[in-house]
Amino acid sequence: MKIKPYFVLLKWRINHPENINRSSLYDIWKEYDEEFIYDSLLYDVIDCFDTHKEAVEHKRRLLNG
Repeated sequence: MKIKPYFVLLKWRINHPENINRSSLYDIWKEYDEEFIYDSLLYDVIDCFDTHKEAVEHKRRLLNG
């Protein structure tokens, strides 16, 4: 059985000292574990998507206002 991935759109907290050298505000992570809990001081989860294309499109909308 093949596990279907999903894609998580993250927004980095640029003000955090660990993120000072980041070049992008958003990232998309491919994930397989549906029960994984995203909790970090480094980023906020914007949303989860079924396809990479959907995540990229939402990221583009956020960047363009």
